[in-house]
Amino acid sequence: MADQPESPAEGQPRGASETNPEDGFKSVPFILQPIEKEDGLVLEITVDFEGPPKVAVRRQRRRVPPRRTPNLAVMRERVELCTQLVGELTHLRGWLAKLVARPTPGRLKQRFPEFRLWDLLRPEETGELAAGVEDFRPRAFAENLVLRKYGLTSRETLKYYRRMLREHQRK
Repeated sequence: MADQPESPAEGQPRGASETNPEDGFKSVPFILQPIEKEDGLVLEITVDFEGPPKVAVRRQRRRVPPRRTPNLAVMRERVELCTQLVGELTHLRGWLAKLVARPTPGRLKQRFPEFRLWDLLRPEETGELAAGVEDFRPRAFAENLVLRKYGLTSRETLKYYRRMLREHQRK
């Protein structure tokens, strides 16, 4: 098969030089130029000359690359909320540790009305906070509040947000 050309002649579609059985070459399907449609589909028509002519149409969705850029504004908003909540919860923990008598949840809200914390807490959580939990960790509690507010599932997400913000700040 040394007579077989290595590539089709210029201007001919793929497979065009290999489709003539009289030349002694094996019949290979003749593929026309793919047609791209507006809806993202690619139509490719293949004509097979082996036996009676057949036409096959293959539909294929054009791949669209995913959006790879992080939404820094959303990340920054969530990390800032977490940082603010950590500060508020740390302040509350220190203030509650100094008290002998435990205040009611209403008294806590009166004492610190500017805290964003009150918008995110459920009533039973406000009561538990006022009662004073011994193993209370402000950072973990704040991260879980942020996760619940934005429908996230892992604290690792907030760590990822912080890392991405640091990387983009260096640039």
